[in-house]
Amino acid sequence: MRAQLPLLLQKGVDVREASALLFQGPQTRLTQPVLYAFVKENYDALSRRLPEASRAELAVLGQGFCGPEGRADVEAFFGPRNAKAQGGPRKLANVLERVDLCIAFKQAQRASAAAFLK
Repeated sequence: MRAQLPLLLQKGVDVREASALLFQGPQTRLTQPVLYAFVKENYDALSRRLPEASRAELAVLGQGFCGPEGRADVEAFFGPRNAKAQGGPRKLANVLERVDLCIAFKQAQRASAAAFLK
């Protein structure tokens, strides 16, 4: 997957067609950090190539985080960027809510999971 992501930046490739690499591929604990890091490193180039209505969607790659550090990174990185994107503030709020729900679920289940595994 890492080798295919630069296709999104190539001039001869329509980024709308290649965006499936970001949004429709499997997002697992192993691939999500790779996708997120790629977007952070290449945000400006990607956002210039995407239609204006799609720029806010890049924030969804942060919804796989399930901890306060990841949440803080998503908010710090996408906050100023999504503030300028069409529908960006709402999209970012949805992403952060999903991360918050994951954090809350993990905390709520921690004691029972530990008891089960004993």
